[in-house]
Amino acid sequence: MQTPKVSVIVPVYNVEPYLRRCLDSILAQTFSDFEAVLVDDGSTDHSGAICDEYAVRDARFKTIHIPNGGVSSARNMGLKQAKGMWVAFVDADDCVSPDYLQHLYNGLAGADDDSILVWGSMLVNGVPKRHFHRKVMKDGEAALHIMRNGVLALSGPVSKLFSMRIIRENGILFPVNIKMGEDGIFLQHYLNAIETVSFISDVDYYVHDTPGSLSKHINSFDSEWECFVTWKHLIAEYVYKYKTQFTAHDETIWNNRVGKSFIRCLFSVSQQQPQWSIIRQWNTLKEVPAQEYKEFKRYYRPKSFSEKVYKCLIDYHRLFLFVLIINRRHLFRLCQK
Repeated sequence: MQTPKVSVIVPVYNVEPYLRRCLDSILAQTFSDFEAVLVDDGSTDHSGAICDEYAVRDARFKTIHIPNGGVSSARNMGLKQAKGMWVAFVDADDCVSPDYLQHLYNGLAGADDDSILVWGSMLVNGVPKRHFHRKVMKDGEAALHIMRNGVLALSGPVSKLFSMRIIRENGILFPVNIKMGEDGIFLQHYLNAIETVSFISDVDYYVHDTPGSLSKHINSFDSEWECFVTWKHLIAEYVYKYKTQFTAHDETIWNNRVGKSFIRCLFSVSQQQPQWSIIRQWNTLKEVPAQEYKEFKRYYRPKSFSEKVYKCLIDYHRLFLFVLIINRRHLFRLCQK
């Protein structure tokens, strides 16, 4: 097989009920110059066998079986094995329109080189997540658009086209030690390395929320904190690269997003119950660097009443009371299940 223009990476883990729908949608692509790299991440159902079936059925599909290591490990293996000049991702419980790859590839039109990201729209359970107008933006213009319009909320790698050269030359991988937000770190690392973002208006990616979706869970404090620190460093690098073009309002938007990520970390201590006592949770929050609390107090602007209450407790360092409240909230949710 000749070097394909696009490699489609599909991490697979125990998605037997949805996998054929996903792979059939890739098989039906109108853009034919692609390879599909299916990475079976140690599935214990028939997902691996289904992947093998499609690899026999179409030479463009190839299956890699690896021990279970998580979605980041699977995506990284896909990047290692991929042969294409461009990379797209599809999650195994989602599906795409027949024009998914064609529209992403068309988004490269007018680009000066491969220092680019093509960014498409998506539907989540049939509802548009966000709709872009077709436009190619460079440098600060792209950064301003991303920050002002909350585009980073769509931080997953799907519905995007990445340059394999940029990924490999900059050593961009999904962090395997972070279980939540790893895709946002990958995307931000990539954005820091390129000059152009091509937004396309086509809606070709269909997200189907399935039971147990990771996006609905908060992870351990250590995992959440490492994600926050890594992401904050990367986004600060991105923002300050174009700082002269940002207004005070733009910085408020950025700082509010950082603040929301910070408070999510603080909330995560309650997820350690019953392993962590209230006292241990309180002591953990007291060990958070003082500078982080200072920046949160100075910049974060809450909107809802509950957010204002939490901010007040954090600003005045009433951390023990904060821990009591979030644990009561967590236990109430558990009782409702």
